[in-house]
Amino acid sequence: MSRSLRSTSSILLLAALIWGSTVPGALGAPENAAVAASIAPAFESLARAFEAQGRGSITIVAGASGKLAQQIEQGAPYPLFVSANEKWASYLEEKGLLREKRPVAQSALVLWWPQDTAPSLDLLKDPQKRVAVANPDVAPLGVAARDYLQSEGLYDAMEKEKRLILTSDILGVALAVKSHGADLGFLAQGTAKKLGGSWASLLGKPQQYVGGLTAPESSEVIRDFWSFVTGPEGGRILEEEGFEVARP
Repeated sequence: MSRSLRSTSSILLLAALIWGSTVPGALGAPENAAVAASIAPAFESLARAFEAQGRGSITIVAGASGKLAQQIEQGAPYPLFVSANEKWASYLEEKGLLREKRPVAQSALVLWWPQDTAPSLDLLKDPQKRVAVANPDVAPLGVAARDYLQSEGLYDAMEKEKRLILTSDILGVALAVKSHGADLGFLAQGTAKKLGGSWASLLGKPQQYVGGLTAPESSEVIRDFWSFVTGPEGGRILEEEGFEVARP
């Protein structure tokens, strides 16, 4: 069975250093935006630019898409939701809990580590190398990583060798590698660019981020922020953060 990374106070401190003021899974004011962890740092930049224009304050709540969707279903006050795939956005839409759904951005899946030279994909076959993967049950990028490893015939062997380090979300993947709990990790390319280090790009369809409004009567601030995110200025910021702007 795959091993899981346990959170500690030092890990939480490292999270703050890597991700700035992003709040992993915390509740808050009605102006919260629940955002997939892999794109949360980019949304922090979007929120800062939005606030700098005097248009309102947004708190970014980061987490695995599936967990955030389940929290919204249970009544969590997240009037804006952005998933790392279509699945969880559609899940809420089908339950009448998401409207104005649209694609936001996309990013390739990469194999990342905090070293200067790009990792060889052959390292995945090294029995001494531990690889961090977001939990596929709730994290879309974890699904993409699992699918890639299965397509290469590696997943079952890595599980048997106990080299897969399952984390709650992409934040956990970054922390696992940064804290030496794993040697490499699967991330979105945009996240890898934010963290530095180096990475190897993997073949396959880019991961698409899809979101929408969850509250029946969203506040003016949230509606304005969603328009800002999906507009030209938001697109420019997303590209600066290493993501491609998705087109409907």
